[in-house]
Amino acid sequence: MEHHIRYFDIISSITAESFYVLDIRKKQFCYIKPDDLFLCGHSVEDVLKSGYDFYSKIIYPDDLSLWSDMDKAIWRYLKNDEEKWDNIDYFSCTFRLQHSCS
Repeated sequence: MEHHIRYFDIISSITAESFYVLDIRKKQFCYIKPDDLFLCGHSVEDVLKSGYDFYSKIIYPDDLSLWSDMDKAIWRYLKNDEEKWDNIDYFSCTFRLQHSCS
């Protein structure tokens, strides 16, 4: 995993956008670009510990159902054909963040 982290560091250094890697099976973050756009005042360590629960802290309340629907759609898609697990590169979804997180 260490070589992956170096690769992720390189990618995140050349993009202005937030960048993170989420292990869907474990529902844990593997990598988070250390910028406040996604972190909303939280530390990388806090997010790594929180896993999926972090989304409920930062996603605008009206958009939480979008995140839930996206998560369910991913699991339905993967459940239909487990061979897809090794062929999926990424899923993408856009949702609004609360920048005054508590």
